[in-house]
Amino acid sequence: MTEPPSPDSPVPRSFLVEYQQEVDEHNVNLRAKAKKREELIIPLEGLIEEVHGYALRGQFTPSSEMRLGGTSPSYGTFSEYTELKMSSDLPVQRITMDGLLPLEAGDYIRAYVLRGTEEMERTRGLSTRNYDRMCIPKHWVEREWKEEEKALKIEKIRENKVVATYLTYQETQLSQAEDEVPEE
Repeated sequence: MTEPPSPDSPVPRSFLVEYQQEVDEHNVNLRAKAKKREELIIPLEGLIEEVHGYALRGQFTPSSEMRLGGTSPSYGTFSEYTELKMSSDLPVQRITMDGLLPLEAGDYIRAYVLRGTEEMERTRGLSTRNYDRMCIPKHWVEREWKEEEKALKIEKIRENKVVATYLTYQETQLSQAEDEVPEE
């Protein structure tokens, strides 16, 4: 019967060293290609060809109110979003945005899209608990265009002037937070 390799044996040690080098190299490359979120918000301009508004109804039961062997209460939910088909030279076919927007075919718009994804650095440990994941640095990196992109902000343009602006709730909160930052 053969004994398992000891922690001092060259096989696990070489694997660990190789793994740590790979992790370090990945993190260095990730930091090198990282950008600020604002740099990844790209404006797309074009003429709207089609507009579709959707209203969705749903329900949920909070886990704290679930009853075994009985009827659990459920609460109604509601969400709505607008899907726009735009003429554009980019591979983006559709733009979506939360809410029902007062736009129609023939309107010229500028849609601001986040063309990035948030990637987490790798850790040297082989496993990570959820709590530890909150402390791992994350970086914004550029990604390829998707056929359907979600707009953070849409500006309706007439005669080269912005006549209406529509923001997602998240972007509204971010812009308010930026306004409240004291200048030095």
